[in-house]
Amino acid sequence: EAERRGFLDAACDGDEALRREVESLLLHGAAPTATLQRPVVEEFSALQGEDEAPPAEGRMFGPYRLERRLGAGGMGVVHLALDTRLGRRVAVKTIHGALARTAEARARFLREARSAAALSHPNIATLHDLGETGEALWLVMEYVEGRSLRARLAEAIDRASWFNFAQQCAAALEHAHARRIVHRDMKPENVLVGAGDRLKVIDFGLARAVTDDGASTHITGPNHFLGTLSYAAPELLTGAEATSRSDVYSLGVLLYEMACGEAPFGRFGGPALVPAILSGSCRPLQDRAPHLPANAIAVVERAMAREPALRYAHAGELAEDLRRAPLSAPISAHRAPNAAPAVAVLDFRNLGGSRELDWLSVGIAETLSADLARLKSVRVASRGAVMRRLGGTASQADERAAAEALGRELGVRWVVRGSFQQMGERIRVTASVIGAASGDDITAAKVDGRIDDLFELQDRLVAALLEALSISFGTTERQKILPPETRSLMAYEHYANGRQRMYRMEGGSLKQAIEQFEQAVELDPGYALAYSGLGTSHILQFIATSDPEDIARASRYLERAIELDPELGEPYPWLVNIRLRRDDPAGAFDAGRKGMELQPDLAHAPYFFGGVAYMAPEHARLSLPEALGHLLEAIRIDPYFHAAWLGAGALAAFLGLHDEACAILREAAGLENHPLLTFRFVGAKSLLAMTEARAGRWAEARTHHHQSLEDLHGEQHIYATAFQALSTCGLGEIELRSGSASEAFPHFRRVRRMVRESPRIVGSPRILVRIDAGLAAAYGLAGDSDRGREVADRATAQLRELGNRTSTATFECSYAQLWLSLAAARAVLADPAGAAEALNESRRNGWADVEWLTLDPLLESVRGTPEYTGFVAQLRAAPRPAVTLPKPQSASGAS
Repeated sequence: EAERRGFLDAACDGDEALRREVESLLLHGAAPTATLQRPVVEEFSALQGEDEAPPAEGRMFGPYRLERRLGAGGMGVVHLALDTRLGRRVAVKTIHGALARTAEARARFLREARSAAALSHPNIATLHDLGETGEALWLVMEYVEGRSLRARLAEAIDRASWFNFAQQCAAALEHAHARRIVHRDMKPENVLVGAGDRLKVIDFGLARAVTDDGASTHITGPNHFLGTLSYAAPELLTGAEATSRSDVYSLGVLLYEMACGEAPFGRFGGPALVPAILSGSCRPLQDRAPHLPANAIAVVERAMAREPALRYAHAGELAEDLRRAPLSAPISAHRAPNAAPAVAVLDFRNLGGSRELDWLSVGIAETLSADLARLKSVRVASRGAVMRRLGGTASQADERAAAEALGRELGVRWVVRGSFQQMGERIRVTASVIGAASGDDITAAKVDGRIDDLFELQDRLVAALLEALSISFGTTERQKILPPETRSLMAYEHYANGRQRMYRMEGGSLKQAIEQFEQAVELDPGYALAYSGLGTSHILQFIATSDPEDIARASRYLERAIELDPELGEPYPWLVNIRLRRDDPAGAFDAGRKGMELQPDLAHAPYFFGGVAYMAPEHARLSLPEALGHLLEAIRIDPYFHAAWLGAGALAAFLGLHDEACAILREAAGLENHPLLTFRFVGAKSLLAMTEARAGRWAEARTHHHQSLEDLHGEQHIYATAFQALSTCGLGEIELRSGSASEAFPHFRRVRRMVRESPRIVGSPRILVRIDAGLAAAYGLAGDSDRGREVADRATAQLRELGNRTSTATFECSYAQLWLSLAAARAVLADPAGAAEALNESRRNGWADVEWLTLDPLLESVRGTPEYTGFVAQLRAAPRPAVTLPKPQSASGAS
């Protein structure tokens, strides 16, 4: 007793309130059934009762047959089971009867479990099903083959692995907290480590389900604590409700333990543990993990703050700080390291009442944006993105609310609003800057002059705003903004009207935009911005019409804009696609890099720069993980830039990041008909199905292919036929993997006719190679090897004839993919030499998905060859990148 008093004196350090609370807890802990006195599993064993035997192997729970016991915990027993409907392995957890004694408790449990089932994230084990069989409650979860993080902690975790694991755990909690679900029992036993060090957090939301005492009937007794004491936040030990902040604390304890191999309070046992947690008596992490950088240690310390208010409010904040920590940072949006402050420009309001000058609302805003974009000292939010956020017009009555929304959604610091008023031959232009965070006016500028001197007035306005914001710019930058883009007021009017119509992105409005821009360049043949708008409008029109003449005209106009003004950023991203289609990959990468340099906050710049690496990986001038980062940056800049979601998902799948790719592509599918989309795309479900197939999830892949074909029926989008072809081909490939040549043949023959009857289909020569590779394999499975080799030889000749041309590039048909498809066909045809050649070509052209390489059943016969084993070893040696998923925008993704 004297020893305990002495310890409490030291641990509580004069805090009398803390001392009283601890002594109260210890007094309660003397009761023979106190949970704090013994492990939680023992408490539940007592509650469960000796007469409640665990379910036996072979027992059925719905369609799930138990095979073998995997383990037991405080909530119940976990078995490996077989889903007899889908033929897949799952984990079935049967819940201790003590946790569901009453109808109310059972209903609450099922309600919370259904909430947890809504979670869909690469780092969360999916909850597939739940139900009741007699008196038993049971859950069906994704089976993760691997070991627990607890077992992994028996080995040292190096600095790179620490960051990797920390990011994944934080991402899982971030996803749950965003949906108002708390875990309540975050610990190494509830984190599974699968292949490639992929983490999956289990039992999400279930701790809340079994401990929620908001109703009059408790699932457990009022003094029972169901979490794991060593990982519990201090406030939970004094009876507070679990929140996202208590989850953050538990994650901090886990991160501490990963860093040094021992839990922060591991040296305390028995009655000493509670006061140690309440007082925060653990050794500083910096003394125990000198290999971690200071900012990583700071993340853990803040997460483990004794007072909840001093912690991160939720896991999203913690994850953001982890992303800023050095080394092994996951792939996320590529931002400039010392990014200049961002500014958005709203349309100016016409205060004069004359409708004849309404075009100036857009014209002044466009000119200010273009001038500011030439400076390195500020970044300018895309005008298209600004207008979409404000419902199609950048002029709103409540401009302060608009400023706050733009700051929140586009990450801008300042919003420029303004007005103009004509008084006879004179005009007054006024502009003010609103702080996006506060909605308050920061500064204002006003210029007056003759309307004929409008261009000079606008330049004075830019200079005045920059000076008022204390943004310095040198002589060189001043020279960039001083020359007016045109000296023709009429040309300027047509240009402004063209921009206004172009941003609507409708068939009729694009034709009107082209007419306005054509009149502008006719009046002023040196008007670079008008040529850029003209080229951009033709590209947007091409997306709707697939008319090659639109591409040709777009190329001429964009090249002319650059010739007139090499510092203009807008034309370069569009030239990436044009040059790729003209078999000029080097020129495409050059244009992409220049666009990133001149206008990095235009979403098209990182999209095309990263996208060209996906479409032509064999020519890539940047690493594929880096390219993925640029695609994610495009989403960050404009979350409704639909093509960026598809590109990011497709590239993540190519890298073998199947779960991340599926998460991105589900979001892309959910966004497909969103009213704010930039350049609506199609085919997300086709790409999702292809990714599911490469992960071996055949049933899900088949479902999404059929859904995609149904969605694409009658669709007029330029890529619609291409994705119809890919999904039909994909269905044939799934039948091949199930060994059914008879089911595969109709799909391949149907899609071959489809492609041959659609001469304008994007990427048709490559799609035909993929189809023929599938047909060759089908003939091999059917026993007609001679016919199969004939088709395989034809496909090989077609592929070699394509050379390394990029004009035929399309989704899921990289040269690496096509050669791998031929390798599978050759393997089925018992042609080891042909398979070896195709594997080497796939490797040379940049194939990166090792999981599919090792999973594809068609490659079984070549797994022992030097070409195959060398290929796999090379891919396994490459570090597996982690990915920071973009923030969801749709109400719901694909099911």
